Amino acid sequence: MSKRTESLAAQVEALRAELLELDAIAAPTDEQVTRSTTALTEYDTANSELEAARAYDAKIESIRSAASDPKNREFGSPEVIVSRTKSDPFDATRSAVTGSMTRDDARLRADDALEAWTKRGDVSHDAAEKIAGLIETDTARREDSGGFSKHLLLAGSDTYHRAFKNLMANQGEINALEPDEQESVRAALSLTGANGGFLI
Repeated sequence: MSKRTESLAAQVEALRAELLELDAIAAPTDEQVTRSTTALTEYDTANSELEAARAYDAKIESIRSAASDPKNREFGSPEVIVSRTKSDPFDATRSAVTGSMTRDDARLRADDALEAWTKRGDVSHDAAEKIAGLIETDTARREDSGGFSKHLLLAGSDTYHRAFKNLMANQGEINALEPDEQESVRAALSLTGANGGFLI
């Protein structure tokens, strides 16, 4: 169970205990009635988040189990990265820039990227949980267009990291970069409404 799931479980349990205590009051005050209504809303929200966190934990655990099964390993491979897709999560950078990538596609690709980074040891467990929480936030906000997930896809690829290092080494001269690096930097520097100008 992740720290986030543990925290949500504790929050749900505290709200449950408070609601039962408030419900047991024979003649509640106006303040207690108001608190009961508020606590019930908080409980529903926290319980929904807890269910989503538990589902996420279960998916990650099934991925870990599959990765540890020898029959899922290629001969001579020291480690297997189990992924939901066969493609590179960063292969649709241009659609993230133009805004044609859907929020759900961005979130799934961001999940795939995070999973690969975790398996390679590129991010710590704590950092992975924080990133997963931000990706979940893209899902929870119905009005959001997947801003964090799209940003992760634009500025999280190996190509972008290599381009950024080379850009710094070449004193900001973008023409000194390889073509794929130039495209990656231009995508991340886009100021279009769909992107929000991620690097500004």
